[in-house]
Amino acid sequence: MVRREETRLRFRGLGRSPTRTGKALENEDEGLAMQEVQKIVWALSRTWNIAGKKALKSGSRKNQVAKNARCRKMGETLVKFKVYGPNGRFAELEALVDTGATFTKIPKSIASKLGLQAKYATDVELGDKRIIRRELALGEVEIEDVRRPVLIAIGGDDERPIIGYTTLELLGFKINPITGKLEKTFAIEY
Repeated sequence: MVRREETRLRFRGLGRSPTRTGKALENEDEGLAMQEVQKIVWALSRTWNIAGKKALKSGSRKNQVAKNARCRKMGETLVKFKVYGPNGRFAELEALVDTGATFTKIPKSIASKLGLQAKYATDVELGDKRIIRRELALGEVEIEDVRRPVLIAIGGDDERPIIGYTTLELLGFKINPITGKLEKTFAIEY
């Protein structure tokens, strides 16, 4: 990530020129464009770095934002959700929202407690390009008071719960890439 001071030095010299003809106007436009890019880069770096910071000096604006931010790595979105089984039992979990994953995945022990039984199976590609067979069960997922039936992948007990993009779409959510939070969205019908 480029530091603000380094960015400022890089863009110095592209600012306004005393004469406003030909090359000077071109330099002025480039300078204004670079200033806008600098503001965006700075804002994004601030947004992404806040969650990972440890305690900041009390009373500062940074401290207030850091207290309200969910502790996460850059680009990660964590969400609390409920999974319901056919017997009415539910489990509340925290999962990583992975827009690159097709299915929502929960550990096998939780699926067993909820009475979720695998009715389907499919091949899935992992992040390291391996292909494995994954069992799927039909259950209900609830996020922010929106509850719908979805296919749930049953993972190993040592695997982290994941919310996949099909669940996000079925429940009507998307991830805001700047804030890293879920936002409601509408279904698309063409």
